[in-house]
Amino acid sequence: MGARKVALFALTQIGCTPLATSKFGTDGKPCVKSINKAAMLFNHKFKPLVDQLNANNEDALFTFINITSILYPQGGLCIHMT
Repeated sequence: MGARKVALFALTQIGCTPLATSKFGTDGKPCVKSINKAAMLFNHKFKPLVDQLNANNEDALFTFINITSILYPQGGLCIHMT
């Protein structure tokens, strides 16, 4: 049988995590731009794969959820709380 409904989450701005900012530095910016760009590229390529899963599995529903567009609808950057 198996799962019929599956939610697949996009990567969020992982360049804004404390690990990323402390390990790679930010040059005074709140986030590591190169990591966020890589996450955006991943998401851009991931969405068509989810569409392909839906096309190839008619008995299941795969839903792509882009957390970044929900959290930052205007494309804003994360905010660090200190």
